[in-house]
Amino acid sequence: LLNLLVHKGKNEGFINKILYHKAISLNRNGEYKASIRVFDKLMIRFLENSSYYYKEIFYATEANADNYIETGNFESALFFCKKSIKILNKNKLKDSLIKFKVHHLLGVIQNAMGKYNEAESNYAIASNFIEDNLDRSISINYSLGSLYKKLGKNKKSILHLKKSIKLIKENYNIDNNTLAACYNVISTTYCNLTKYDSSLYYQKMAIAIQEKILHALHPRLAISYSNITRYYANIGQYSTAIFFCKKAIKIQELTLDSFRLAISYGTLSTIYVDMKEYYLALKHSKNSIKILESILNKNNPHIADNYG
Repeated sequence: LLNLLVHKGKNEGFINKILYHKAISLNRNGEYKASIRVFDKLMIRFLENSSYYYKEIFYATEANADNYIETGNFESALFFCKKSIKILNKNKLKDSLIKFKVHHLLGVIQNAMGKYNEAESNYAIASNFIEDNLDRSISINYSLGSLYKKLGKNKKSILHLKKSIKLIKENYNIDNNTLAACYNVISTTYCNLTKYDSSLYYQKMAIAIQEKILHALHPRLAISYSNITRYYANIGQYSTAIFFCKKAIKIQELTLDSFRLAISYGTLSTIYVDMKEYYLALKHSKNSIKILESILNKNNPHIADNYG
């Protein structure tokens, strides 16, 4: 996208480039809501001449979708994705990279929304446009691994995640967010299979990378603390599980990460149920449901999970 922006006229391109850099920097720093606000300013500039900026509109939408997903605002992610796709179709774009990205992005959003069959269909279409491209192969394998974990197809999940991990380790610096994300998902998949030693092994590697490259209050570090919470809870080490869960909650409260905070409250509630501390379990479950109902569609599976 930056290469496109810089060639769209010196002054205009320079301003657009600055806005894009700022939005991406905020996203990588875990400041998702601030990143959305900057992307909104950028999108207003693009939409004034959508026939000219149709590629830029999609690329900005793709980047901004991560902000919406991280903050639990799935409907906005899907709305703007479909809007940008209409603009692409109007301009009859046939670029294979764009076709891959369109269907991959739809799949990522649908996966986050719990629309797993639709996500799988879009990932299947995206797979037709990989064309031996390394980054596309890494992305699709990671996304399929994440999807199959949610569908309970744990062996398929691990297969795809290991493909992604292998490609990253062979071609990139191993201290990067994508590898840490793969480790996070494969850890929770092994946890689902009750292979707790493998789960802990991958989770510790994820945390080691993230503590090295992210600041101490980054929301993605909180996700890893939440994941390792599951490990300790599953083996009955409740005090250690609560310790890591509260570390996650502290980050999420300070960064106003409402969606993830709700999930952490739900996890903490489950731990207290296992400990037969029902008053505390009910308290944290109510906190979780209250937050989720304020930010999600009432039919979203995350709400049902917390009622369960």
